[in-house]
Amino acid sequence: MRRLLKAGQYEQAFNDALSAEDVDIVIWLCTHLDPAEVLSRQPAKLSQTIILALIQQLGQDLQQDTKTKMAWLHLIDAVDPKAHLQFATTYGNFIR
Repeated sequence: MRRLLKAGQYEQAFNDALSAEDVDIVIWLCTHLDPAEVLSRQPAKLSQTIILALIQQLGQDLQQDTKTKMAWLHLIDAVDPKAHLQFATTYGNFIR
């Protein structure tokens, strides 16, 4: 994953981290990146699919790693305010 970060391949790094289905790996990745650098650039460095999966992973257990999770979630909402609505529409039936 460090190789991907050095190469600026954020999409692949997040894909690998999210595919592992281990929030600790996702948090590790998030702590090694500046959310503004990754999320605020145009064209976007992360696909909508990765952003939605990231919201889902970071939204788990906000009691742990709260500062990191909220920094990313806040910026996702600021950069793409419709992302949480798309997440709710896509996954809402599973949450209820």
